[in-house]
Order: sequence, then C-alpha cells, then structure tokens
Amino acid sequence: MGVNNCNRVEHFSSSSHETSIRVSTTTTISMEIHSVCLPPKQTTLQKLNHKLTEIFFPDDPLYRFKNQTWCKKLLLALQFLCPIFQWGPEYNLRLLRSDVISGLTIASLAIPQGISYAKLANLPPIIGLYSSFVPPLIYSILGSSRHLAVGPVSIASLVMGSMLSEAVSFTEDPILYLKLAFTATFFAGLFQASLGLLRILRWVREEEEHIKTNNENALKCVILDMTAVTAIDTSGIEMVCELQKMMSKRSLQIVLANPAGSVMEKLQKSKILESFESNGLYITVGEAVADITSSWKAQP
Repeated sequence: MGVNNCNRVEHFSSSSHETSIRVSTTTTISMEIHSVCLPPKQTTLQKLNHKLTEIFFPDDPLYRFKNQTWCKKLLLALQFLCPIFQWGPEYNLRLLRSDVISGLTIASLAIPQGISYAKLANLPPIIGLYSSFVPPLIYSILGSSRHLAVGPVSIASLVMGSMLSEAVSFTEDPILYLKLAFTATFFAGLFQASLGLLRILRWVREEEEHIKTNNENALKCVILDMTAVTAIDTSGIEMVCELQKMMSKRSLQIVLANPAGSVMEKLQKSKILESFESNGLYITVGEAVADITSSWKAQP
C-alpha cells in the first residue's frame, strides 16, 4: 500500500492483487462552498402523505410503467411479479453448478432443521419436511435474491405452537389444530406477500424530478459514505453491484467514500472494484466532492 500525492483511492491488477490507496499529503485542496437552499415548506397533510409513501411504497413500483407501450408494460409486470423472467435469460451453466452445490449444502441442514421446527410448533414431522423444500421452489420463481435460504425459523415455530395451544389441544383435536396452523401461516404469508409488492431508488427519482421541475443542473453522481459499514457479505456485495447497474442505466456515476479495511478487502476479492472508474473510490466524502467537481469543470 503506497502513499502518494493524490486524493483518490485507486486499484490496479498485479501479481499480488494489491489495492493502492493514495492520500494527499502535500497538496492543499481548494474546497468550493456550495450554497444549499432550505427545503420548501410543506403542510401537515403533505408531510403525512410523504411519510406514508416512504413507508408503504419506498420504491414506487408503478414508476417504471410510465410512458411505456402495452407490450413493455406487460413484460415489466411479469418481471416485477416473477423476477425469474428478468434473471432467467442471463442464467448459465456456471451459475447452475454453483446453485447445485449450494442447494445440496443447504438441504443437508434445512431438512432436519425443518422437521425439528415442526415439532416445536406441535405439528407432524411431514409438515416440516414440506416446509424445507416447497418454499425454496416457489421462491426461485417469485424471489429477488439468490443468497436467501427460505424456510421456517425457531422463534416463529415456538410462537405459533404456544399461541395455538391456548385455543385447542394438539393431542385432543389434531385435525382442528392443523387447520388453525394452516390458517395462521396462510394469513402470515398473505401479509408478507403484500409487503413484498412494495419494494429502493426512490430518492434518486424524486431528486431527478425536482431538478427537472426547477430547471437545475442534472444529477450526475451519487456518493455513498461507507463510514458506518464495518463489514460486508455476499448479499451486500451483490447489492452494491446491482446498485451500480441501476445507476449506470440512468447515466449516473456511483462513488464509494471511506470504505473500511475489511470491506475494501472483500470488495477487492469479489473483483467488483474492476467495474468502478478511476475516480470511484475516495478516502472522504469531501475529497470525493472536490475531486469530482474539479474534473467536471476541467471538461470542455
């Protein structure tokens, strides 16, 4: 790791796959002061409407359907309800091999675990067996994450078992107990499915609409301050990758500022840093703003 006269974090490929973070030591960066206007005043009804929208519709699922043809709307609806239509065309043998290995690994744990959780809920073991492989099959079509193992959990099994035992005895009337368990899980699934229909990028769209309405300069860059991110796993890395793809589709640059050492190491091993530009990593947010602003001004 070398220290040099520059203010950006750079990475390069070498035989040891090292990452070089270059920090400004002698050059003083001239920070430009940007005036920030106060947000417009809102009525109580407008504030309430904004809060409810942020809670129940964080991603505005109907936004993508605007100004689209009927065929495109149908395709977007299928991809929204069944994400398999979105990632399915890009599936390949390499992913299949990885899925087979991970599927066998998780099955060896999930099957006995599901049977045990069924006993915690006072249900027949066959119910736990079904809960081990039926939800993942359905989730493979309707799910949006490839890193989740879907199935029962111990807390939910204990809560449902104790709750139903207060209403009916599973030894005296097992058929009624089983029906109540099916009813409880059905409505729980219905509630979770309704929440799943309400999925991120809302701030970017609102900012773009605000800029367009007020005829201001277009949004060009999004800086993520990663100071609070002390660790990252495969799901987080996948999220960063997907976020970068979404930003690229909008012709927006995404920049990471102040990533921790462990986070930086995992990002480097995942090779996601190769997709970032030379000015995609910085030590601080201030240096990112100063350097990116100066590079834009230098452009004709």
